[in-house]
Amino acid sequence: MDLSALDPALLQQARSYPGQILRSCRSLLRILDTMFTFVTWADREYRPELEQATASDLVDQVLSEFNEDVTEKKLQIATSLPHTLAFSTDPKMLVLALRQLIDNAIKFTPEGGQIMISGGLRGDTIVEIVVTDSGQGFAKETAEQAFNPFERLSYEASSTPGVGMGLSLARAAMQRINGRVLIDQSESGAKVRLELPASAWPPSIQ
Repeated sequence: MDLSALDPALLQQARSYPGQILRSCRSLLRILDTMFTFVTWADREYRPELEQATASDLVDQVLSEFNEDVTEKKLQIATSLPHTLAFSTDPKMLVLALRQLIDNAIKFTPEGGQIMISGGLRGDTIVEIVVTDSGQGFAKETAEQAFNPFERLSYEASSTPGVGMGLSLARAAMQRINGRVLIDQSESGAKVRLELPASAWPPSIQ
């Protein structure tokens, strides 16, 4: 078949299909992995496996999983985490929570938008990691609703793939390491914080 005879606009559209299929497959795999993890945990008591961890290393690990998505959406991602920010925690749980926050930020940030991942030590007792994006943000009335399993906000359900499990899974992961997830209420970009003890194994953060 002589492709040169095709309408250029139609040919350009056809060339975009493989990339769209790959994006859909990656999204589907993440959805299936999220649902499997949630179901696995549903009736299981989890015992944290403590290790020394560095925030910047864990963030870099998770970001590497999304390189193709970031490139395709032309997103600008910046990190501001002290390389000395080390603490004792269960890295698997923290990575799982980080993955949900970064995945959400990438999904809900428009093409060409910005994502910032920052953090530090607050008051010598709390490690804080913050994911900020230039997407939709959370209105006051929807901030807590966003943690409900399988419940998607109206703007999510209309155009973004997912099953509404990201933040609920992040909260479950953080609770297993005595931490928490907090949403800053804003309609001009989302800002979600992970907080966990700086030393193991103090009482849960209140």
